[in-house]
Amino acid sequence: WLMIWVHEAGHGFWCMLGSRTVCAFMGLGNEMLFCLVPAMICLRDRRLRYSAMIFLMWAGLSMAYNGQYMSTAQNPHGTSFAGAITGNYNDMGIDNHDWHIVFSSLGILDYTQEISWFFMAFGKTAAVSLLLSSIIYLLPSARGEEGDFIRMSGAGALSASVAMAFFGEPLQYSALALAFGLPAFLSYGKPNIRPSSGRLNSD
Repeated sequence: WLMIWVHEAGHGFWCMLGSRTVCAFMGLGNEMLFCLVPAMICLRDRRLRYSAMIFLMWAGLSMAYNGQYMSTAQNPHGTSFAGAITGNYNDMGIDNHDWHIVFSSLGILDYTQEISWFFMAFGKTAAVSLLLSSIIYLLPSARGEEGDFIRMSGAGALSASVAMAFFGEPLQYSALALAFGLPAFLSYGKPNIRPSSGRLNSD
C-alpha cells in the first residue's frame, strides 16, 4: 500500500510539468526515487548497509509489480487507483493506463510483452537475491562480527539462483541471479583497501 501511494504521488507531482508521457512514467519513476536515493545514501555508511539492502529489495519489488502492470498495456483492463477510491470499478482503458500511454508515445507498444517480461524477471530476481542477502548479512551479527557486504550479496545471489531453480522459475531467472552475484564472485581473494588510510579492509 505504501508504494501505491508513492506511485500515485509521482503522478500528482510530475504531472505539473505538463507532459502526459512524463506524468504516466513517473509513477514508476517516483517509486525508484523513493527506493534508490535512500539506498545510495545508506551505502555510503557501513553501519547502514543493511538498510540499503532493504531499500534495493523494494526497488526490485517495484520493478516486478510494474512489469506485471505493463503486461496489460496493449489491452488495458482492471480498476485504476482512482476507480478504487471512487467506486468506479473496471475503469482502466487506453486513456488512463500508464504504460499504454508511455509505450504508445515512444512507439514501442508492440514490444510490450518483452519489456514486461524483463521488468518482472529483473525485479523479482533482484528482490529475492537481496532478501536472501539481507538474511545472510545478519548471520555474522549474531556472533558479534561485521559481515562483508559484497561477499554476502554474492552469497545471496547464489542462494537466489538455487531457490529459483528449486521452485520451478524459468532458467533465465537463475542465470540472472548469478549475474547479480558476479561482482561479488570476482572479489573473492581480493581484499579491499580504504583510500583514506591505506589499510587493508575485509569488506
